Amino acid sequence: MEKPIAKLRRKSWTLVSMARVLGKATDRQKVVKTEGATGTNVDVRAELKVLQDEDRNKTGFFKYTFQNGDWYEGNWLDGALHGKGTFHYHSGNVYTGEWANNKRHGNGKFNNNVAGTTYDGAWKNDMRHGKGTSTDKEGNQYTGDWLNGQMSGSGSYKFVNGDRYEGSMSDNDFSGNGTFWYANGDKYEGEWRNGQQTGTGTFYYRELQHKYTGKWYQDKKNGHGKYVGTDFEYDGEWKNDTMCGTGTYTYASGDRYVGEWRDDNEHGHGVYYFADGSRFDGTWNAGRRNGKGVFTAVDGAKYDGDWEDNLKVGHGIYYYPNGDKYDGEWDNDAMHGEGVYHYKSGKKYNVVYQNGNCVSKKAIAGSAPQKSTPTPPPQKSPTPPPPPSPPKQEFVPSPPAAPRPPSGGRGTAAYRPTTAERYNASAEGKASQILEAARFNSLNLMQALEDPDPDASIADKCRAAVPDLRSILAMSVNEVMKEEASVLADQISELLNMWDDIQRDLNDSRKNGESRADAERRREEEERRRREAKSRLDASKSETRSKLDALREKRRLEKEAKEEAERIAEQLAEQKKKRDALLNNDAQAKEWAQKESSYEKEIRQLKAELANRPTAKAAALREQIERENLKRLELEKATSEEKIRQQVEAKVRKEIDPNEAIKAKEEELKAQEEKLLKDKEEQIKLREAALKKRVDAVRESCQQQLEDVQAELQETINLAHGGMSEAKKMEYELKMEKMKASLTQIQQAATNLDYEVASDKDIAEVERLRGLYQKELKERKEIYNQLVDLKGAVRVFARVCPRDGTDSIKYLNSETLVLGFQTDGFKARTFEFDRAFPPTTDVAEIMEDTLPLISSVADGFNVCIFAYGPTGTGKSHTMCGPGGTGNGVYKASLGELFRILNGKRDEQDSIVEVSAIEVYNEQVKDLQNGRNLNSISFSDGVTEISGIGLTKVSTPGAFDGILAKALNQRTKEKEDRSHMIVFFNLTVINKDSGKKTTSKLALIDMAGNEKLPASAGADAQGITRALGAMGDCLAGAATKSKNINYSASMLTRCVQDCISGKAKTLMFATLTPVKDDLDQSLQTLLFAARCRGQEEEKKGKK
Repeated sequence: MEKPIAKLRRKSWTLVSMARVLGKATDRQKVVKTEGATGTNVDVRAELKVLQDEDRNKTGFFKYTFQNGDWYEGNWLDGALHGKGTFHYHSGNVYTGEWANNKRHGNGKFNNNVAGTTYDGAWKNDMRHGKGTSTDKEGNQYTGDWLNGQMSGSGSYKFVNGDRYEGSMSDNDFSGNGTFWYANGDKYEGEWRNGQQTGTGTFYYRELQHKYTGKWYQDKKNGHGKYVGTDFEYDGEWKNDTMCGTGTYTYASGDRYVGEWRDDNEHGHGVYYFADGSRFDGTWNAGRRNGKGVFTAVDGAKYDGDWEDNLKVGHGIYYYPNGDKYDGEWDNDAMHGEGVYHYKSGKKYNVVYQNGNCVSKKAIAGSAPQKSTPTPPPQKSPTPPPPPSPPKQEFVPSPPAAPRPPSGGRGTAAYRPTTAERYNASAEGKASQILEAARFNSLNLMQALEDPDPDASIADKCRAAVPDLRSILAMSVNEVMKEEASVLADQISELLNMWDDIQRDLNDSRKNGESRADAERRREEEERRRREAKSRLDASKSETRSKLDALREKRRLEKEAKEEAERIAEQLAEQKKKRDALLNNDAQAKEWAQKESSYEKEIRQLKAELANRPTAKAAALREQIERENLKRLELEKATSEEKIRQQVEAKVRKEIDPNEAIKAKEEELKAQEEKLLKDKEEQIKLREAALKKRVDAVRESCQQQLEDVQAELQETINLAHGGMSEAKKMEYELKMEKMKASLTQIQQAATNLDYEVASDKDIAEVERLRGLYQKELKERKEIYNQLVDLKGAVRVFARVCPRDGTDSIKYLNSETLVLGFQTDGFKARTFEFDRAFPPTTDVAEIMEDTLPLISSVADGFNVCIFAYGPTGTGKSHTMCGPGGTGNGVYKASLGELFRILNGKRDEQDSIVEVSAIEVYNEQVKDLQNGRNLNSISFSDGVTEISGIGLTKVSTPGAFDGILAKALNQRTKEKEDRSHMIVFFNLTVINKDSGKKTTSKLALIDMAGNEKLPASAGADAQGITRALGAMGDCLAGAATKSKNINYSASMLTRCVQDCISGKAKTLMFATLTPVKDDLDQSLQTLLFAARCRGQEEEKKGKK
């Protein structure tokens, strides 16, 4: 029996072909707009691929509007965008330029009206490539080379604030040699990397008239460089824009310092040369003399000793120009304290000075005598002149930092954070930092508890860490981080309690003023408690380490699972693209059906013109046929619809193609025009009479068939109320086939009449006949829908899983199978269901027959789909897909539901909520939050499960995480003994009327029906009760029983609103073809037959 959609495609192609052959002019500006299977959210690339496959020879200038609102006006080549054209995006963006094979290629201008940016230049493979100019929203402009969509090569960047850059670019940043002119007149000329001054370069300070030439790193002076100011010069090492390292500084006064620097100050060892010829060689700290050093004056005096803050402080030796020497203590740049004064003659004195004045002196025995009569030394020894201090550092102008280009204009619209910065700013990055700090603080607190004199600030840090750890539980991070945060928070809280106890005891003992013996006993008790605390801490550490190791292992497994899920998601996306391409054919069929009436009108007009103006019309027909011959290649497809369309076109061309005859007799037609017109009038009169007879005959035949159909319909409805036997059903289906053949003959007769009609009167008769045919077709569809409803409220699909071994099942057709075929010791039995799928059937083919039920959910009906059979026969494989993560009934159903809802977004608003529960041993568990659910009620046709977790989803992909969590929460050790139910709750609100409708889809992966051992106990009783209750309820619904006990099991109570009333139910009966499993397979099929309302299956021969 031909499917309705195939019939619609075949008829649409026939009308399209007739319109082309009869001379329908091609409108070069025609806008083709189709409604895709997923609504307006259609990928333009995928649509162009489908368009290119269907219209391979579309060449010239056309205008095309895409399903998402984009539209293109320009040149085409072989069904692809090629040449010059303009593409208007539905967002408001516009591209005008050259195309090649559906990609921007050549010169073109792109106006991003959303972001406020423009680009005018060269393109290659849909990316900016070559010379081009880009202007951002602020007005910054780049002109230069592009490579694969990024600024790379040589170019010029002009900033709106007046800055300008010319030089090399790479990856949208300044990189290589380049010159940057600042708006204030400064200039940098040198090397760049990643948009920053890095390498060798020269910076010119216009206002200061300074210049720096040397090494740079990340916009700062780093390395060796020379800075030249108006009155100073520094040549040496730099670090982060400060003088740091070894260098030479020359002052305007003529002073010069050679030595070590830090933070723009003399620091370390260095030599300071004064302009007057004196110098200091020693240690410096923060720009001042501090430590050991030697000062040499111009007159030959020298001080060798300790310095502090540019003053002589401590021990030092002063050499006078006359040869005397003082070796002793100094303070505040003067001799102060004990010392030894050496005269040039050799005489030595022990002396004591205060603030440079000698207050005591005593000759040292054995010193060299004076050559002349010794003159006692003066009461006050000569004080060495203080060495001139070098200029203070504040008088040395510090080179200003080179200003960097604005962060928002260095080749990009805004600053692009690195991967590490993006991670640290994310919730997961913040949580990772909190956990790292908490681990460190917890370890410090453990050590502090063992320390007799601990630091109290450690406990304060830990107290502040606990709220941060609790906050992680509310963040959008993975479960491993949340578990680790909870463990650390509990551990730190326990450690803080121990800390508080110890501190409280210490405070009490201090207040009470205990004796030494009591203090000793208290210390022993504290030591004992500390040992106990340490043992608890060691145990806590061990437990924490084991938990953290488990969490790390879990995180590793989660990462591997995520990578595997991403790989599978990519495969699913590829399969979805292929499926969308197939569904696009259905969208074209809808379009053709909508245009059917317009094609028929054009056919009538063209036939009238053919009758009135044969010569002119012949020329038009010749031109049209020539165009059709050129386009014939684009209509070749390897589908059955394409073959039928080609056959119809060939037949039509054969019947009405006057190309060759007109070419041969064109001159003859011109000479005999008047004669032909007269003959034509006579022929029309004769054909009118014949046509009238034929129309009357067809009218009577159609009327008689209509009455027969109505009678059979009434009979069918009567039989439905009283039950329909198998024989009656087969007889009814045969009548339907005969009626379909009769209707096909009527359609052919109406089509043939179209070819022969040449007058307005004939056309009117054909229109009336076609209307009669359409009425017959509509009634036939209504009969078909009623026949589907007569099949019962419960539908059964038998699915045989692949298994090695002898195949004991034979398939008579797509609905009937024989169990135990040619099997010794087993009596073969024949079962008939709605569908019987062999082991080679995939999920896509199964879903093809399941999708109508999903449409019922979108129409407001409740639906239940469940898998029943022994463990290992493919129940979970059918519902969840391969490995629990494939495209099973769960995901495919949600995908189809969203496809239908997206197609109605202009008419209604939709809300889809998902929940998942497990029924095990008459206990209900929420698989999203792990809570037990005990309150279940049924009122006004709606089942309410109190406390169930509902998650709103807006795309099919959002369900993947929910399903993975549900499968993970399901009781693993008894997975084959529990029922897993997934609910899709749908709420639809009409935009015009505001009416709200709700419906529900229940998908059940049931427990295995195999016989459990006696040791199973309560499990066996729970499974038997649930499966028996489900069978009783479905059998009662199939036979329209009035007394159905839905409260017999927790399973039937949870899905009562999806298997009762007007709800529709689909059962997958899973079994194996292996001989050893025949008994279990027989019990499965008997259960399925009972649910379908069949009292006994058909008997077959052994």
